[in-house]
Amino acid sequence: GFEFEDSYNKLPIIHVLPKFHKNPIGFRSIIASKRCGTKSVSQATGWCLTRILESRRKYCGSVGNNCGFNFYWIINNNSNIRDSLSSLSKRLLARSIETYDFTTLYTTLDHQDIFTNLDFVIDASMSSGFNLMISGNKAYWTKNFSNGKNIIDSKRLKDMVRFTVGNTYFEFGDLIFKQNIGILMGTDCAPHLANLMLHVFESKFMQKMLRDKRFDDCNLFLNTFRYIDDISIVNGSAALDRYKGDICPNSLSLKKVNSTWYDADILDLNVRIVNRRFITSTFEKRRDFKFSITVFPHHFTNFPVSMLYNIYAQQVARHATLNSTLKDFVKNIILLNAAVSDRNYDTNKLLINFKDAVKRHKVDKKFDININSLILKIF
Repeated sequence: GFEFEDSYNKLPIIHVLPKFHKNPIGFRSIIASKRCGTKSVSQATGWCLTRILESRRKYCGSVGNNCGFNFYWIINNNSNIRDSLSSLSKRLLARSIETYDFTTLYTTLDHQDIFTNLDFVIDASMSSGFNLMISGNKAYWTKNFSNGKNIIDSKRLKDMVRFTVGNTYFEFGDLIFKQNIGILMGTDCAPHLANLMLHVFESKFMQKMLRDKRFDDCNLFLNTFRYIDDISIVNGSAALDRYKGDICPNSLSLKKVNSTWYDADILDLNVRIVNRRFITSTFEKRRDFKFSITVFPHHFTNFPVSMLYNIYAQQVARHATLNSTLKDFVKNIILLNAAVSDRNYDTNKLLINFKDAVKRHKVDKKFDININSLILKIF
């Protein structure tokens, strides 16, 4: 039911992104195209699945409020993790932090698992008498039950998922391939497909634990967070390691990343336990690379100068949010200043924007320090 212009009558191509920071150097295969036959369907599927994810978040949140357990592990950023760590630290309940990673997610997803889990979550979310309507580049809930081409009911959405997953053809030189296992990294709806498929495994696991009245074990997953293929569990006492075989099929390999219970890197956070409190600081993977990375644009570019210093002020605010101690905040701002000074940023303008960011985000109050004293430590 989707139309596309003649310029879309082509297949996507495969290319690789090198991982120069790995030893030996690794490669990530990407299959994408601005214009291909499945583009419009994949985009629309992604817009619809975004609404399904929101529906599941609200539903699982309501269920969790009633029973006190966590049925929705998906996060979009580090804010939920920071809130959890802060709450536990105030009560001196910091005991452990563990991180896990799906070593191969997109390329090993079984198509039948995708269809089964997506059918379940689509039916569960669209059983209350609502359809989805495509408008612009978004999907919205509607009670419109017409047969319009922009109206998506549950059957049509399931068909869209099957079409997108089952028609994964791509070109490599003069050859044409079809992907029969996994989903394409690069197609618009891929993150939503992976997220929802894993969510169904996770929520069904928690439901079974609840039915079996394993309440103590349910509590161990109370502070579990997953960002696409990275899972973090706080105060879990190795529960994820014990139950990973019950959560996901054997085709998905879940590997523990951190070596101790007291220190872990989660997204852009480093988390460590000190005196039964979680201490957080900025984690920048790129700092450990054995080659230089250009992060900030040079001062003498076509960018408006005000934009450059706004970026700097936003980074100051970001570090203030991520770092829970003054020592770590100061260390990261010194590193930030060195990076932008190397790009010819003016020190006086940096100082002005630093002061403004500190006042606006009440950084001085967070670390209980006078602004002038803070400046002396950094500039």
